[in-house]
Amino acid sequence: MEWSKIKNIIIIILLTVNAFLLISVADREWKSAQYQEEARLGAVEVLRSNRIEMDEKSLPPETGLLPMTAERDREGEAALAGALLTNAVKTGDRGRDTYEGEKGSAWFRLDGSFGFTFAAGAYPLDGTDPAKHAQALLSGAGYLCEVVETGAADEEIGTTYVRVRQTWEDTPLFNCTARLLYRNGELVSIDEGTRLIGTPVAAGGADTLNVAAVLLRFLSGVRDGGHVCREVLSLTAGYEVTPETSGQARLSLVWQVMTDAGPFQVDGVTGEVKQA
Repeated sequence: MEWSKIKNIIIIILLTVNAFLLISVADREWKSAQYQEEARLGAVEVLRSNRIEMDEKSLPPETGLLPMTAERDREGEAALAGALLTNAVKTGDRGRDTYEGEKGSAWFRLDGSFGFTFAAGAYPLDGTDPAKHAQALLSGAGYLCEVVETGAADEEIGTTYVRVRQTWEDTPLFNCTARLLYRNGELVSIDEGTRLIGTPVAAGGADTLNVAAVLLRFLSGVRDGGHVCREVLSLTAGYEVTPETSGQARLSLVWQVMTDAGPFQVDGVTGEVKQA
C-alpha cells in the first residue's frame, strides 16, 4: 500500500478519535451542568419545605471566586490622597500615614482604615445628587464602589450622608465601606472608611462551596441559631477583608444571603453562618 494512503488512513483514525473524545467531554460537561442545576433547584425545594421561600430566578451563577490575600500598597494610598486632595504631600507615618493637600487632609492605617477632611468649597454638589456625586468622586479616584445607603446625618438640618461599599473587579467587599458627609451642599469629610490595602492574589488550597451547598448551610445555620425568616430575597458572592499580620490582609469568600429578616453571611469555604 502506498505511503500516502496509509497516511490518510492514520489521519482519519486520529480525527475520529479526537471527535469521540470531544463528544465524550461535552457529554460529561452537559451531564455535570444538569446535575448541578438539579442540586440548585433541589436546595430551593428544601428551603420551601422548611417554610422559606425563594424564587429560582434569583439563583446566582456559580462563582469562580477563591480566597485571596493582599499586602499593603502605600503607593495606592498616596494615589487616593493625591486624587482627592490635589498636590498632596505626606506629612507623617507614626502609626498612620497622613497627607495634606490643597483640598484638605487625609490619614491611612495599615489595617485599611482611612479618613478625609476637606477644606471649605473643595467639593460643592452644585445641584448633583449626593449619592451620584459620592460614587463618581471615589470611583474616579480609584476607590471603585457602589452606594448602599443614604440618609440624614444626626438629624442635622442640611446634613446628608452617603455610605458606599468598595468593589474589586465588580465583586463586593462587604466590610470595606466609607461614609461621605455632606453639609450645606458640599462634601466636608469621609469617615468610617475601610479599604482594600493592596492588589489581591489567590491564596489557594481551599475548596469552595457551590450555590446548593451554601443554601443548605444557610438553612442549617438559621435553624441552629433560632432565627426566623420567611424568604430569601437574593444571594451574592463577595469577600470579607480581615487584617492579619503587619501590612497584610486576608480576603475570605463569603455569600451574603439577603432575607426578609435581614442579611446573613455564609462562609464560602467552611459554611459557617452568621447574621450580618
